[in-house]
Amino acid sequence: MTLKDKLIQFSYNFTWFSKIWYTFTMLFSKNLEKCSIPIYNNVEEIKNALGQGSLYKYDIVAGVKSDYLIHPSVIQCRLQSETKFGDCDDHAIYWCSAIKKSKIAKKVWFSFFTMKGTGEDKSYSSHAVCVFIDKEDKIYWCDYRSPRNIKKYADFQKESAKLYGNEPVCSVMWEIDEIKSDDTPVFGKITRILPEQG
Repeated sequence: MTLKDKLIQFSYNFTWFSKIWYTFTMLFSKNLEKCSIPIYNNVEEIKNALGQGSLYKYDIVAGVKSDYLIHPSVIQCRLQSETKFGDCDDHAIYWCSAIKKSKIAKKVWFSFFTMKGTGEDKSYSSHAVCVFIDKEDKIYWCDYRSPRNIKKYADFQKESAKLYGNEPVCSVMWEIDEIKSDDTPVFGKITRILPEQG
């Protein structure tokens, strides 16, 4: 483990700040547009609504790559107009909100992690996903495509990083406590996870 790995793991003790920032950016964007997330019957309907990642768009503010979270109701408006709407964290928060609102799962978490390359390229990157436990007590994670089954919650970081040829450094899960009447997700308990826990 490198010094940078250790610093990243230490920084994940403070994702409560990110939770405040993401909540603020969602509420800020909500004032721009408002559409209601429909009640979905299953996860396949959500996957199809999101276009399986085909509607991906970088978060850009004033021409600069930024990191903010779009309110799920704004994402819904863009889905209805068939326009690109956001990056991995925007996909993840829509998954979480739609699943929670539709009561498809018992528990839902907005989750993200940092990963690094395993080959010559040792660069670092981050990714956000939705993790949930369904009514049959099976655990899944998803980003753009159909949800994938995992044995335990912490496995999401390893399974997702593997798809990119990377390995996880550290991850965190924010439980979604509720979805308000205006489709605003309410973040709850924070769980930090190290790779060896997965």
